[in-house]
Amino acid sequence: MNRVEFLNRLIDSYRYRNYLEIGVAGGDCFAAVKAVLKVGIDPDRIVRELSVPGSLLFCAPSDSFFAALHARNFFDLVFIDGLHHHEQVHRDVVNSLDCLSVGGTIVLHDCNPRSEEMQRVPRVQAEWTGDCWKAIVRLRTSRPDLNVTVLDTDYGLGVVRRGRSEPLKLAKGWDELGWDDLAAHRAELLGLTPLDQVDRYFQRGA
Repeated sequence: MNRVEFLNRLIDSYRYRNYLEIGVAGGDCFAAVKAVLKVGIDPDRIVRELSVPGSLLFCAPSDSFFAALHARNFFDLVFIDGLHHHEQVHRDVVNSLDCLSVGGTIVLHDCNPRSEEMQRVPRVQAEWTGDCWKAIVRLRTSRPDLNVTVLDTDYGLGVVRRGRSEPLKLAKGWDELGWDDLAAHRAELLGLTPLDQVDRYFQRGA
């Protein structure tokens, strides 16, 4: 199951209508998502050349978009695949929560890197997740009002929903963690969900 399949199944399962994508790039994922209303943002000028029916596309950094947005409880589903630096990813999650509908879901791409080089910032190779995984750990340690896990597919799909949870307790701060910590404690740090348990994400109340 890749990100498009996961997003579309969420839409079907919960009858989501309004979709926001942060980091549209070439538009392949954005075009394939089957929401009624789709909004995409990306600072790259290539988005100005995209044409996707039933959508609104903005050429802007996500911070600027959210600063100008005055819409509470609007987006049912948000997909974050923008700048893969943990500080920006965390900020995108927090800002998305401000406009997320009751029962809505935030999905993050690239949360489970397979090698140290893949997650290194600044980027050193073509296959790159950045250190998005640190944003996941930060949320799991500091936001007891959220349920945060990572589905083990497509480089790791982070899933964020409102709901009470027990904060993850670490021997050191999330910002002190490095690749060796992730490699040794991946399942615990990420709340890693095996792909064969994917159905739990499509059950109401889960």
